[in-house]
Amino acid sequence: MLGHGDRWSGEVATLLDTLDADDGTGWRAVGPGALAGIARALAVARVRREVTQSHLAAAWTRRPLASASPTQLASLLYGLAQTDALPHSVVRRAASAWAQSDASGSTEEMEKILTPDQRASRGADLLSAWSSEELGVACWALAAAGHRGSPGLGALLDELERRCDVGGATVVPARALRQAHQALWSRGEEDDGRGRVSERGGHGRRPRLAGAARRAWDADLLDTKRRAGPSWYQSRVVEGLIRLGVPPRRARSGRPSGAGWEEESVDPGYSVDVAVWFDNDGNGDRQGMTPPLAIECDGPSHELRELGESGDEANERDFGDFGAATRPTGATRLKRALLLRAGWRVATLTHWQLDRCDDVAAVAALVRSAAEKVGVSLPG
Repeated sequence: MLGHGDRWSGEVATLLDTLDADDGTGWRAVGPGALAGIARALAVARVRREVTQSHLAAAWTRRPLASASPTQLASLLYGLAQTDALPHSVVRRAASAWAQSDASGSTEEMEKILTPDQRASRGADLLSAWSSEELGVACWALAAAGHRGSPGLGALLDELERRCDVGGATVVPARALRQAHQALWSRGEEDDGRGRVSERGGHGRRPRLAGAARRAWDADLLDTKRRAGPSWYQSRVVEGLIRLGVPPRRARSGRPSGAGWEEESVDPGYSVDVAVWFDNDGNGDRQGMTPPLAIECDGPSHELRELGESGDEANERDFGDFGAATRPTGATRLKRALLLRAGWRVATLTHWQLDRCDDVAAVAALVRSAAEKVGVSLPG
């Protein structure tokens, strides 16, 4: 639909202009499958047109969804979450559609089932038509869009827990487990890596899923670290930190320790581009540190392109969050939110900000400014 790669085509912009005309009346003729396909295509292209995604979401909530398949629902949730455009109304509508995948279910029944006391007993029946891959995508989408407290997300996780309980963790693909880990983490129910569910959110009701999801997550994280070394942007940030007088972390017993910077830190459960640790004489978290600073060097794949009508790129580039100057994708936003939940402070530098730095002194000033925006004072 979007042509070669992720390039925005004039033909697609013209099509969306037509659908968006007259307050979005053209969207009324678009069926659930096409709505899901358009939402996913926009996400793959990392394109956000606020009016388009708003009309698309409204069209989804208005149409009868009895014929919508789990794949279509999962694709729509993913597409809107990745483009930072998934409203509560669509989450509720998707939950109602899950009831329609069960021959004996109805929308009214689903509203009752999605309360906490009903979800566990009936959720598995209603979601049995979903594949584990679709469950994983939907879990990720609700977490990425900030709907971590949604009863619908609880129902999805309950179904994955049931499958891990009945058939073992091997029946759930690794990708779905990794997506479930992010959703559990967003709710404070993740496994802490030592076989214990953290229960920060007071839940911990899905121990089999939490354990399997953590193992899948850690295996992929280590594999990614082996295959991908530090980027040029990370190296520039390190040069800036050295210019500011921030030392590298010392290695003790083969592991980095103490205050200083570290490339490719994996301590929070994510690979942080550059981490800065601070020494506070053992009065901080369990590692004896004050909350560390994660400096993320975001390339083009981390940001959405804000487009106006006819595909014109918006000039606005200041979105405030985490010192960022662009609107992040749903995946990037979720990573930042989970790092914050794990006790980190997160500063973001974009590729185009770093490209504008003529020398190390400019990089150092940029790094210090980004840190100050999230309440961290660096020397220099």
